Amino acid sequence: MRRFTYEAVIEKQDGKYSVYFPQLKDAFTEGRTRAEALDNAADVLSLVVGGLLDEKKPLPRPEHVAECINISIVLSDEDIDSLKYLTLTQAAEDLKISPGRVTQLVTAGKLRDRYFNGLRMVSIESVNDYKRSPRKAGRPKRNLVNA
Repeated sequence: MRRFTYEAVIEKQDGKYSVYFPQLKDAFTEGRTRAEALDNAADVLSLVVGGLLDEKKPLPRPEHVAECINISIVLSDEDIDSLKYLTLTQAAEDLKISPGRVTQLVTAGKLRDRYFNGLRMVSIESVNDYKRSPRKAGRPKRNLVNA
C-alpha cells in the first residue's frame, strides 16, 4: 500500500461545498455538506492518482501549494461608489473611441460623470447604456438654411 497526500481547497458557495486539488487540474468535486464534499474528494483523488499511475504518468510532487490568509481593507462609501465608474481612458477603450470623444459624450449628456479625488470618471452603467443605444452612422446633417 502507498499513501498519496495532496492539498485540497474547500470553498462554500451557494449552500454547497466545492473541493479541488491545485496540483491536479482534473481533480475537483462538490457536496451538499462539508463531509459529503470531503468524501467525494477522496474518491476523486483516488480516481485521478490511480489513473495517472495506471497510465504510468508522473505524479506531481506533493508539496505545500495553497494557502489561505486574511487580508483586510478599509473602504469609504465614496470608494465603493467609485467602483461603479471608469476613467475617461477606460471608457474610451470600452467604447472603442478616443478619450476626447468620451468628454464630448459627457458634455452632451449621453454619459454620466463624477469626480473622485479630483479625477473625472464615467459611470459604467451609462457606458453600457450608450453601447446598447441605437446610433446612426456618419455625421449629423447640417441645416443648410441657417448655415
